[in-house]
Amino acid sequence: MDISYDSFLIVTGSEDKDVRIWSMEFGSCNKFLKRAHDKGITCLSFLPKTHYFFTGGRDNVIKQWDADNFQKITTLKGHQNEVSCMAVSPDGSTLVTASKDKSIRIWEKTNEILVLEEEQEKEREEDKEVEDLPVIPGEVNKEVGLPGLKTMETIKCVDQLIEAIDIYKEEIMKLKEHELECKKIGKELPPPTPHPLLTAFNTSSPIKYINKVINRIKSSELEGTLLYLPFNYVLDFLRILSEFVDRGWETELCERCASFLVRIHFGQILSSRNFQPVIEKLKDKLFSQVYHTRDMIGFVRIATHLQQRAIDAQEEVPVFTSILDGLQKKRKRSKRQLERHIVSFT
Repeated sequence: MDISYDSFLIVTGSEDKDVRIWSMEFGSCNKFLKRAHDKGITCLSFLPKTHYFFTGGRDNVIKQWDADNFQKITTLKGHQNEVSCMAVSPDGSTLVTASKDKSIRIWEKTNEILVLEEEQEKEREEDKEVEDLPVIPGEVNKEVGLPGLKTMETIKCVDQLIEAIDIYKEEIMKLKEHELECKKIGKELPPPTPHPLLTAFNTSSPIKYINKVINRIKSSELEGTLLYLPFNYVLDFLRILSEFVDRGWETELCERCASFLVRIHFGQILSSRNFQPVIEKLKDKLFSQVYHTRDMIGFVRIATHLQQRAIDAQEEVPVFTSILDGLQKKRKRSKRQLERHIVSFT
């Protein structure tokens, strides 16, 4: 708790996340600021000669309030752990805060004009972004989070991937129907006309077409694309990855996509029987391919190391011979000089 400079107001905060503003004249509660912080309030302090006050909480932030108008002025972010204590300089120009992240921060007052409406709008936008973030089982307090905000590039990639999956399924159905027709008639019929997009990608194979579409997605946008891929397309996408694995294509890409999709849709995948055979197949095939890739990389590293040693050994020989030649020349030169000195002496 803290008392204002004129002994007119008392502000109190507690673990219930609320701030109460009391009148010392009548002992009544002037205002009840509900959920002033996301977690419990640990400290607060009035600014000298004003009715402004700061609060610090376990949610790692410091907030400034107006006790007369009962409005939040601004939010100060920077600490990585709960704010333990704070103090304001006598002239009110400096705020010092200490936190359990073992840091002390000094905040200085500026002459910048602060518009409350703009600050409130900015906070509403930030809250909206947080609400849009999908909930992933087991993901708590991640320092590096997933790309949660939809960008135009992410939306474009999701639309392209959904379109490619639909075209792939249509083309596979056309090929199966063509195969059945050929078996019924007993002779080979002309292949069906491929989709125009397959022609645009210079291929007539649906699996090669969707492989090119997936490879065109930037690595930085891949997880965001998979994050917003509708769940009814996840099974089809995993089946496509299984086809890649059967052909030995894109081992690293398949492992990355499959692991990410299983992680973010774990609960739904676990409760659906349709996913089990696909996941089992991916697990067996991917494990074997990953181990093979690891062994191949290890073999290449050893071969490269041995080759480097051989090159170094070859380069060391002329270096040592040149050093020996230099030493021999120096010895001959010093010997000649010694002989000259002896002759001149006698």
